[in-house]
Amino acid sequence: MKTCATCEKVKSLTEFSADRRRSDGKLSQCRRCQLDAKKLKRSLNKRKAVDYLGGKCKRCSLESSCLDVFDFHHRNPDEKENSLNLLVNTDWSKMKPELDKCDLLCSNCHKITHWEIRNKINKKGCTI
Repeated sequence: MKTCATCEKVKSLTEFSADRRRSDGKLSQCRRCQLDAKKLKRSLNKRKAVDYLGGKCKRCSLESSCLDVFDFHHRNPDEKENSLNLLVNTDWSKMKPELDKCDLLCSNCHKITHWEIRNKINKKGCTI
């Protein structure tokens, strides 16, 4: 049995991830608290990223407090180094350079933009 450093509940050792550096071979935080911390960090990073890119869809100007409606669209896919979906779990210093290559779009506008790219349609609706 072990006490989680975050929730302070006594739990079975099976509820803790391995950590060879510790004498008991387990992390000090239980898996549930680890997951909660990761979700919080991801949410805070996405909020910061949405605010950094203006807080509204660049195409239709949708504003929403629901972060799930926003996507990050790479203007030039050849310059894409990392997926922001993965980077949102890391530090701001790693996210910001990738965000500088992106436009903030709502999910619908992001899908329309990629449909236009696939079908070679310009923003005025004409085939290129």
